[in-house]
Amino acid sequence: MTNKKLIIDTCSIRDFFKFYLFKSDNQEIFQGLLNFFVKKVESGEIIIIDKVWEELPNWTRYKLSIKISKYIIDTKNLFNNVEQIIDDNKRNDILNKMDSNKQTIELDKYAFGPIADIYLLAYSANLKNQNVDNILVTEESKRDDGKILPKLPELCEKENIEYQNIPKILFNFYKDELNFSLNIA
Repeated sequence: MTNKKLIIDTCSIRDFFKFYLFKSDNQEIFQGLLNFFVKKVESGEIIIIDKVWEELPNWTRYKLSIKISKYIIDTKNLFNNVEQIIDDNKRNDILNKMDSNKQTIELDKYAFGPIADIYLLAYSANLKNQNVDNILVTEESKRDDGKILPKLPELCEKENIEYQNIPKILFNFYKDELNFSLNIA
């Protein structure tokens, strides 16, 4: 168990179930993993923000909704922080990268739409400013994929926010609570 809050992104939740989907034939193990995840959300150790919840596929939301929907964190209060992050990441550079016909639509999508990355960063920075130790959990890499804003790891580094991927979190932070094994016949 960690003393840090884990703010988890959409890909990490989706991939948690994708990585361990092979265990879904073994309902006891799969249900144990699902219960472990839910327990960590209920305890406040793993944090899911509303923007992430909105991006989750229906299958994942269905599996989790009954148990954790009341624990989803509302991020409407972070709007100004999100705007500041965009400004800090050179709004003019962003606009210059876009086709002039798409400027308003694309900027709105990245600044105000259901894009969780900036809100995750703003939430993590907000916790850090309140002296709450946290790690942003993301499956993203620094690889440039043509998106207008930098990838989440690059933004984390700019903002001095710690980040890790879900396998490292599971194997490093929860090694005393989870026992992983693989048997090859």
